[in-house]
Amino acid sequence: MSRAPSPLSSDASTAQPGPALRRAKDGQWELSAPWTAPQRQPAPPSPAWVERTGRSAVAAGQQAVEFLIFVGQVAMTALGVLAHPSRMRWRTTLHHIQMGGFDALAIIGLMSFLLGVVVAYQGADQLRN
Repeated sequence: MSRAPSPLSSDASTAQPGPALRRAKDGQWELSAPWTAPQRQPAPPSPAWVERTGRSAVAAGQQAVEFLIFVGQVAMTALGVLAHPSRMRWRTTLHHIQMGGFDALAIIGLMSFLLGVVVAYQGADQLRN
């Protein structure tokens, strides 16, 4: 039976292609040829800028169509309410107005006060200089 050649073999005829280890005179191991890292497969190329631009344009067009559909639905609903005011759900509408408006006054007041404090400090700093 034949044994497979050892990668540590110093016999060049049986060694596999590429660098091989061999024992130097001082007893240390060294490479018989310069070592190079194995080559990696290149990453697949990213889409060309024309393709990216086209995809972005198509996506923007789809969003524009969806926006126009939404605006059309709102307009048709508003016209329906104007034609038949009894269909308007006033209690729900006023509840949402209260939630978005009157209940937000406290936080809006606090933010306005704090913004005023910041502006006052900046103005005082400018006047000092």
